[in-house]
Amino acid sequence: MTIDQYFLEDDHARKAAEYLDVRENDEVLEIGPGKGSITQFLSGEVTAIELDETLAKQLQQEMPDVNVVNANALKTGLPKADKIVSAIPYSVSKDLLIKILRTDFKKAVIVCQDEFAQKICAKPGEPNYKYVSAITRYYSEPELKEKISRTSFSPQPRVDSRIVVLEKKRVENKEFEGFVKKFFRHKRKQVLDTGKRPGKTSVKEFIDLFEREKK
Repeated sequence: MTIDQYFLEDDHARKAAEYLDVRENDEVLEIGPGKGSITQFLSGEVTAIELDETLAKQLQQEMPDVNVVNANALKTGLPKADKIVSAIPYSVSKDLLIKILRTDFKKAVIVCQDEFAQKICAKPGEPNYKYVSAITRYYSEPELKEKISRTSFSPQPRVDSRIVVLEKKRVENKEFEGFVKKFFRHKRKQVLDTGKRPGKTSVKEFIDLFEREKK
């Protein structure tokens, strides 16, 4: 399997690690470390999952204290971690984000396409507020950080990126995910019991509807 890989080359890698705020004895998971641009700034007990076999071997040689796992993060179980960091490949952004959100962590820092970052951090009523926005806000408190120019990557992608910090709030609930997805699939026709369309419905309102339906 091949995916788009863009390697962060400047001080933004250090900044992403700083936002993770690793404490003593924290278990840290990095997904897609690539050449280790962020990994080099991580502390604690670090596990890195890398899809590319050559990069995984190279990273293990250069950073022997890191537990490097050569695997597809989308297809393998993620190890327990207090903190998670990932420069998410653009082509699997949504799937990988949701997998991260379902895991038990305290804080996650992701570097993703700026457009996607705006979407996952969107609030009800904003044009970018979609299913993934609601699910992100259900599982976490997202915060947009600085934009990263495309020139900060090698090779250079066509778009800019953004750092997003996620503070975990809730444990996995696939039943709730399916409940919310049902409404967004029919967002042009569906007016909820709140009198609003899905794009204007807050996570709290979705939770209230979900709990009401379960009774």
